[in-house]
Amino acid sequence: AFHFDNILQFCSLANSLDLKVLLITADPMKTGYPELMRGNAGSTEITDYTDYLAALATFLQTNQVNNILGYDLYGEPSLAEDWIKSNYGASAMHKKDETCAIVDQWVTAIHAADPGRLITVGFYPMRDPFAGGWDPLLSKIDFATVHIYPVLSKSEFAVDPVVARQRCIDRYLNEMYFVDK
Repeated sequence: AFHFDNILQFCSLANSLDLKVLLITADPMKTGYPELMRGNAGSTEITDYTDYLAALATFLQTNQVNNILGYDLYGEPSLAEDWIKSNYGASAMHKKDETCAIVDQWVTAIHAADPGRLITVGFYPMRDPFAGGWDPLLSKIDFATVHIYPVLSKSEFAVDPVVARQRCIDRYLNEMYFVDK
């Protein structure tokens, strides 16, 4: 109730400022990466989170919160496989069909209570937009939230800061172009 009331207060404040809210539904965990999916389709962790999403969507619909643009489901299943394995072990990785089953379960729960909302999932392309073998557009989501960050190479910067900054900008724009296509 405390968590839901805080979301309601935040949405009310945003509404008073005529703002829409993209609600990141992740709850911070005590340890580990907070956006990493835990559990597998049908497991207690996924079922509990599904119940949470259904309760949240029901609460927002019941309280007539109309300035929610959409729900951003936690989980960046496209995080690079080698990064996840080195930090969390191979068991943290989800295959394409597992990820789609989990995301579809969450989407179904939200739409049952709040059918008109958009749903997105984080998409972190790194060097390979399909790292880990997952394409977010295979799930029943409305759009993918692409997380692209400029990366400035320290070694390039040490040689020539001006050129390094421009290369960083060029890489960033190229990645945006690639994802757009």
